[in-house]
Parts: sequence; C-alpha cells; structure tokens
Amino acid sequence: MTPLNRYLQRWRMRRTAEYFLPASRVIDVGAHSGELFSLLSASLQTGFGAEPLLVKPLYGSLWEIQPGYFTEVRPRHNER
Repeated sequence: MTPLNRYLQRWRMRRTAEYFLPASRVIDVGAHSGELFSLLSASLQTGFGAEPLLVKPLYGSLWEIQPGYFTEVRPRHNER
C-alpha cells in the first residue's frame, strides 16, 4: 500500500467513525489488520472482519478478523 493509499484509508475511517454509536456491532469486509476496530475501540461492542489476504485469524479484545472472503466466513451466531 502506498503512503497516499494509507492516508486516504485513515481519512475515510476517521470520517465514518463519527457515525458509529456507542456499543456498536461492526462488520468490516476487507478488514486488513483491524485498523477500523482500533479506531472505534471506545464505541465498539463487538466487531467481525473478513480479510482474504490473511493467513491466520487476528483477535482483539472486542473483535476478530477471519481469513477468507465474506461469503465464506461469517460471524459466529452466538457472538460475545
């Protein structure tokens, strides 16, 4: 990812973060490394991400990112 792409990614996430309510449950398709979940940590209840470029799952205290495409991986039904 180029520096310009990273800048635009952070800018888009900051712009959308203001629309999330406290205790939001978020699904992020193309979650990369969980940057959106880190940004939303104060207002996040739970988060699930799908990222086709991951080799193994990533876990945070309130979120998880599974490798694969969203049509193949989905949040667990009995989510935290």
